[in-house]
Amino acid sequence: MENVKGETGRLVHLIGDVHLYDDKVDIRGQQAWFSDAQNSLIVTDSIIIKTKDVTITADSMYFDISLRIAHLFRRVEVNKATTEITSPELIINLSNETSRVPFGARIRDTEEGIVISGDDLDYDFNAASGSLKRNPMLSDDNPNPEFWIKSKTMFLNQKNHTAEANEKVHIWADNSNVHCDYVILHYRDNYGNASGNISLISSDGNITADSANFVFKERRIQKIDLLPQVTTKYRTEGRDSVILTSKFLSIDLRKKKHEVLTFTGGANGTYYWTPEAEKAKHNK
Repeated sequence: MENVKGETGRLVHLIGDVHLYDDKVDIRGQQAWFSDAQNSLIVTDSIIIKTKDVTITADSMYFDISLRIAHLFRRVEVNKATTEITSPELIINLSNETSRVPFGARIRDTEEGIVISGDDLDYDFNAASGSLKRNPMLSDDNPNPEFWIKSKTMFLNQKNHTAEANEKVHIWADNSNVHCDYVILHYRDNYGNASGNISLISSDGNITADSANFVFKERRIQKIDLLPQVTTKYRTEGRDSVILTSKFLSIDLRKKKHEVLTFTGGANGTYYWTPEAEKAKHNK
């Protein structure tokens, strides 16, 4: 330990296996600078912070002792129960366990096997919930995800095992490509509800509806029910166009490349031949 006289007053410099603690927080690192005038603490090198139920590691930290707010930098990782958050930078209030990540956030639910990433994250560790305000994406916990949801903003509630995506929502799986305004995913119970300008897009056409319910298994959509006004537009192998409308459409996606569509509640269809098909028809 050495005393250093700085511009803002006396600094205490601690060197080697630094251990600072009180009855609520335990901080370890290799070096620390304590400013009595600013009531602040800087800790560097292999930082480990522990509270009653949160463990944090990082490369460096600025700690406001009076406010009990820690600013952590580089290789930040926070763990509590089944939640793991990693980021380049994190600000956490150790009194109430609320935190903010300005960019590069990655939330991993180790129990459910999902990952949510994005920027501008506010996360409450006590409530096990958070919101991402920029570039959010939810996916399965794999290096090459087979399922993901992107949107403008996203809210996660790990106690209820739900994720809500808002505005410009895009749901993708190896067998599905869906756009809508809003979706709530019950990821533990394997189902979800979507609403607002729903569009299912494929190479053969698209389906539009006002709302949809979907069931999935192993992050692959098994079934989609669309209602109350459904319009299906697609092309035949001969490139003719077909438009079908119905009050309810159920799509079975359990067999890959073999979707089964069931229309109920009354269906109306219009068939549009291509000029080539119409010409061939008259020539016959």
